[in-house]
Amino acid sequence: MKENRMETIDNYAFHFLDEFEYPAVQLMSVGKETRCLETYYWDNQNRPEGYLFQYTVSGSGVLQTNGQEHLLTPGQAFFLHMPGTEKYYYKDLDGKPWTFYYILFRGSAVRPYFDYIQSHAGILHSFTEYHPAVQLLTRLHKDAVCGKLSDSFTAGSRVFEFLCCLCSSGTSASKYSALVARAKALLERDFSSPEGIGALADRLGVSPSHLSREFSRELGLSPVDYLQKLRLEKALELLGSTNLSISEIATACGFSCGNYFDKVFKRYMKISPRKFREYMRREGYRNVKI
Repeated sequence: MKENRMETIDNYAFHFLDEFEYPAVQLMSVGKETRCLETYYWDNQNRPEGYLFQYTVSGSGVLQTNGQEHLLTPGQAFFLHMPGTEKYYYKDLDGKPWTFYYILFRGSAVRPYFDYIQSHAGILHSFTEYHPAVQLLTRLHKDAVCGKLSDSFTAGSRVFEFLCCLCSSGTSASKYSALVARAKALLERDFSSPEGIGALADRLGVSPSHLSREFSRELGLSPVDYLQKLRLEKALELLGSTNLSISEIATACGFSCGNYFDKVFKRYMKISPRKFREYMRREGYRNVKI
């Protein structure tokens, strides 16, 4: 039996009088909608320039990319740059309406963040309702309802916070699945072991691809990147608080040798370990967070 066919649309568009001509980040609209008619259909090919993030709360919708349909179920989201070739729409598969939050924005500073998110997670994303990005989005909508987004600067800063949250691995408010929680704990305990992600997946009884997919979905970065982050954090601590050689620090942090440590450090920190140690001592820093 089909559910109530009433659609609800609670969205807010923004055109602030104090907006700069070319703002770095500009909120265009935010909303929560429930759609249950197949007249809800968007083709991004002729849309104005902007970026759209849309998160499914209940029911389901469809995203079409490269001629393929992807069913969007609760917890799934997509992040698109417009104009584009994608289409998204309601398709009546079981009579249930599709409820979602969305945010639409643009700006000269957005593209690097969008590219970073695309390179790490692609177009489709999966988040629990506790994920900080989802909480920021729902709170942004509530503030729009209450009239708290009264100027372009406040609105722009909120969009920028949302973008950074999507890029970040900071998920302290999230609830991890048993698999990811166990993987995270093992990485944090054994980061100095030279064993890689394949060995970790074996210990957990799953394939490396499954572990990587679930870990990335819940934390926003891959197990490999998380492991490198743990090792670099320890390396920074040792660089600042000890006189250990670069090779000794490499071994203590799980890197196979000093040369490989140097290569990884430069890739992430854009500077060599030796020069970074000189910088820390020159500036008087004992701890550096990454």
